[in-house]
Amino acid sequence: MTDEITKETVPAGTAEEMTDGEMPTPPEEENPQPEETAPENTESAPAEEAPPVDYAALAAEDLLTLKREFPELAALSDLTELENPARYGALRDLGLSAKEAYLATTTPRRMPRGDNRAHLHSAVPKAVQATGDGMSEGELSAARELFFGLGDAELHRLYQKVTK
Repeated sequence: MTDEITKETVPAGTAEEMTDGEMPTPPEEENPQPEETAPENTESAPAEEAPPVDYAALAAEDLLTLKREFPELAALSDLTELENPARYGALRDLGLSAKEAYLATTTPRRMPRGDNRAHLHSAVPKAVQATGDGMSEGELSAARELFFGLGDAELHRLYQKVTK
């Protein structure tokens, strides 16, 4: 049945028409070139200008927002008194909120930490800890036999006097 197919039934650009190294090309009428459109005449339409921006009002609004969010800024009278007002303005121009721009331009003020080592304790019970005077258990037991009337604290004091 494939022998009956002729070139007339095979659409253009198929493998039947290709020779070695050729790529199929679509027929011209299927892919029309987009027509270039002339740009509209902008001179005939009046240009709409944006209303002028009142930057002083925006700055006052930002200052009120910052004073409301951050009580430490209550003494500020102008945004130029911020740590980095130029960077703050640039960030506001990029679309950040007043709070985000302020936080991005100020150095973090950390609260002083308390002693966070309270949960740490010695693994050795206090009763077993060494006395620190250098007297071993053998020496202490020998001193008890020699000075049977003295207590351990008195024996330690005598040992410290003798060894120093």
